[in-house]
Amino acid sequence: MGERPTTSAMGRVLVIEDDPAVRHILRVVLEQAGHEVIDADDGSRGLALAQRRSPGVIILDVMMPFMDGFAVLEALREDERTVSIPVLMLSAMQHEPVEEQCYRLGAKAYIRKPFDQGMLLGTIEELLSAPPELAIEAVERRVREVPLAVTLAWRDGA
Repeated sequence: MGERPTTSAMGRVLVIEDDPAVRHILRVVLEQAGHEVIDADDGSRGLALAQRRSPGVIILDVMMPFMDGFAVLEALREDERTVSIPVLMLSAMQHEPVEEQCYRLGAKAYIRKPFDQGMLLGTIEELLSAPPELAIEAVERRVREVPLAVTLAWRDGA
């Protein structure tokens, strides 16, 4: 009886975050709001999940080992299966150039850690309920070399 009514904005959220404590907090907050949560503890696993599970929105940490949030965001924007999934970048970094880089690479939102739960949920619900974009904006592209292990992990799944 005390359940929250579901709305059309509730959906599947993929959390890509290497810190287990932050990942757990995000899961609890999102599930209490009625969202289905899938998570990954690194970028390559997150990419594989995004391709296979088609989340409605992705929460992506900027600073992660091996494949940082910038590389993950670029890979998401280069893949036709994930190009239109809205991405919310989450970071403890307080530098404006980091935020600007996230938006340049195609992020739809940027929230600093520690985050306000209400702001996070409001942003997630806005991203989930936004109509799909008619035209995908051009994303800054730059050549980068990806280690073979990352490429294989990405293709073989999480």
